[in-house]
Amino acid sequence: MKPAEVAWRNRAACRPKHGHVEEIRELHRIFFDSAPHWTEAKKMCAGCPSKGGCLDMALAHDAGTDWEVEKLQGFFGGMNQAERAAELQRRRSGY
Repeated sequence: MKPAEVAWRNRAACRPKHGHVEEIRELHRIFFDSAPHWTEAKKMCAGCPSKGGCLDMALAHDAGTDWEVEKLQGFFGGMNQAERAAELQRRRSGY
């Protein structure tokens, strides 16, 4: 990806503020340790100025148009993997 395409990451609500190991572990717990913590992730994403860029990146990745690797696991752009799959299908169908 080009630097301009990921500039949204610098404004992300989930970006570690201090880079402390504990802070990074907590963010990993919220965004990658499955459903029990996704309520916290949704709250963090709700007002995030980077939500759109994050979701677009995740959908491109999931669709295989960005990187040719398996789908992203975890919570990106306000959606978990199942929600992103549904959103990707919705966008492909034109709705």
